[in-house]
Amino acid sequence: MDTSKIDRNCGNCRFREVGLCAHCNDNEGYTEIHPLGHCRNWQGDPTAKGRIEKTALQILKNFPQIKEQPASISGNFHVGETIEQHLERCASVMRHLCDGMGIHGEDRDMLIACAYLHDIGIYSITQKGEITAPGWKYHKTTGWSRIDELMKIHPTLSAVVLDGYHIPRQEEIKRIISTHMGYWYQNEINPRPKSLYEYLMVEADYLATRPQNLIDFTGENIK
Repeated sequence: MDTSKIDRNCGNCRFREVGLCAHCNDNEGYTEIHPLGHCRNWQGDPTAKGRIEKTALQILKNFPQIKEQPASISGNFHVGETIEQHLERCASVMRHLCDGMGIHGEDRDMLIACAYLHDIGIYSITQKGEITAPGWKYHKTTGWSRIDELMKIHPTLSAVVLDGYHIPRQEEIKRIISTHMGYWYQNEINPRPKSLYEYLMVEADYLATRPQNLIDFTGENIK
């Protein structure tokens, strides 16, 4: 196989064979793009977006408030950052964690999707401006209102909200994002992280809230 013909910039499956198909041995000169499952262990362009990450980004389009909503409604954490900025930073940190631990292909793609979706449960319990309905608390620092009691279970809420969408490896993603605050919001609803991937989600989120301690990775996600 002539590797000089390989185009490694395919955002869908990260493997594109031009002129010669590695899986069907067709040499008719056309471009063949294979499903991600054929190349899940390929270690190529780290900035290429896989199909699971792309699906996660499509889901986030249903929540346009992330572009202006503060990452911390209370104003106590990562001040001056929007949710969108926090999610991009979290995804960026996750990329580096995966690369450092040798996690590639579809697993890496799935974990980056988790980084983008881990707070999706927050968007239904927050609203801009002062809300006077029972259970809502107005935070003057940011000008946003939130149901503070439900904030304690937002990781589990995120998994519930994701039930309304379809994404590859959905059950695994739901489990991972439901554990991301297990150390800080310990209760009978939020599960504690147990697996390596669950711990990586906790770590990516934690590091992303403390950019002063990190090299600023934000920006590579939009290449």
